Amino acid sequence: MSKVNWQIVDRYFAGEASAAERALVERWLARSPAFRMLVESLYRSGADSDTVRRAGEEVQARLDRDIANATASGDRRLVPHRVVQVIRKRGVGVLRAAAVVVLLLGGVIMVRQAVEVAGGRPAEVATARRSVTAPAGRRTSVSFPDGSKAILSPGSRLSYATTFGADLRREVQLDGEAYFDVRHDKKRPFVVRAADLVAEDLGTQFIVRAYPEDRYGRVIVRQGLVGLAGAVIAAGELGRLSPGGTPVVESADTASWFAWTQGRLVFDGMSLRDVLPKLSRWYDLEFRLATPALGDRVIVATLPEHLDDDALTVIGLALHLDATRQGRVVTLRARAS
Repeated sequence: MSKVNWQIVDRYFAGEASAAERALVERWLARSPAFRMLVESLYRSGADSDTVRRAGEEVQARLDRDIANATASGDRRLVPHRVVQVIRKRGVGVLRAAAVVVLLLGGVIMVRQAVEVAGGRPAEVATARRSVTAPAGRRTSVSFPDGSKAILSPGSRLSYATTFGADLRREVQLDGEAYFDVRHDKKRPFVVRAADLVAEDLGTQFIVRAYPEDRYGRVIVRQGLVGLAGAVIAAGELGRLSPGGTPVVESADTASWFAWTQGRLVFDGMSLRDVLPKLSRWYDLEFRLATPALGDRVIVATLPEHLDDDALTVIGLALHLDATRQGRVVTLRARAS
């Protein structure tokens, strides 16, 4: 998106863009954290559209040249001081704060892969990030600088910029499942990216789940509201995207979905085939089926945080199977008649 359609950008920041338009603008803004921060600052400052457009286009051109020059010289640092000079030279008072923001960001912007070639992929730019991983068999808590909190389900990973809390957007990337208790700030959206989802907090407690084996990511809300591709997910609802990217909202049993945050696994009508990956992550063991056909069995059970003989018995009774453990391997097989 080297030549941006500013009408689409205007609709994006006005909250009137379609899902496809939002995705387009997000990809454009993701080219540089500094550029994203600048454009957001311009819109939030109340500058008129023409001013935003003129400054944004010149800044983008300068940024493109800086990236290309860094590529040619082998310099992996990208300090956008020329971008600041562009804004100051214009003498637009409302843009001065944005210039300071970009200048402060200069020290952390890195050119990760500079491949500005005709028809090639645009240069990728990244800030320093923090990552938190919940190992198999253990939940992990995360406290953010803004007072928001998260609990990672075993086997999940969360990453976010080291500038989190200072940015205009509080954004995290999730692989797996996590519970979020967000301190709402309408001026600084809290955004969770996970698989095909981009969920935006509207003041709430919610879970985002997007494991590799899941057919689609899910957002489940217990309190407040969450925005998803133009739809609003309310308490007691589950949101996801259809294969075509359209938001789907369904009712949800929040007690079951949130039980793992209290140390209990609740399964209510899931197939054993879908349950096994979560059991493996939760208990840090390898679960196997003696025969593939057993994967069609439906499980209705509440399991404790730690796997002992009693828990194995519960699994066996719930599925009418025998569950045996040898070392780190648990095998489920049909009971002898």
